[in-house]
Amino acid sequence: MSISAPFIHRPVATSLLTLGLALAGGLAFFLLPVSPMPNVDYPVIVVTASLPGASPETVATSVTTPLERHLGVIADVADRVVVMYAGRVVERAPVDELFAHPQHHYTAGLLVATPTPGRHAGTDRLQEIPGLVPVLSIQPDACTFADRCLSADAQCLASAPALSSDRDVTSLPADHLVACWHPCGESAKHQEAGE
Repeated sequence: MSISAPFIHRPVATSLLTLGLALAGGLAFFLLPVSPMPNVDYPVIVVTASLPGASPETVATSVTTPLERHLGVIADVADRVVVMYAGRVVERAPVDELFAHPQHHYTAGLLVATPTPGRHAGTDRLQEIPGLVPVLSIQPDACTFADRCLSADAQCLASAPALSSDRDVTSLPADHLVACWHPCGESAKHQEAGE
């Protein structure tokens, strides 16, 4: 006699057993001491610029200003920050390290342009990053920030720097990566040396 023989010979009992198991499972589902899922809101910053060739004023109001408002949120919530410019990663570091020692000139420009409490909007203008945002459909094999960077030279216009931490910058942690031929720390050393 097989194990399925009683279920084959007594279909009504099989149906009742199946119904009883379904009711017990449904009742157990509601009685299980399961805590609800936490309501976690992951910070996501979305900036959309759908106006190619727009004026600098339009870009400033539709791209830069929303990004600047959220920099403080990033510092409070994230552990690591990735900064992108023109679709390329230009700097990646732990959040405290990035805010204390930005190495890419675009990151430094964003941090300087961030509104601070106590600064009066009528008398103290936010510092702007000079130049125009590049056309994203044309990506040169060079630093995309070179046209706007004060430290750019022929090397910046000739080839794109790789994202690395082996630049000649002292006190740069190994997990602080920057895609720049002349990071902020290096340009400060060159200025002090009179180069």
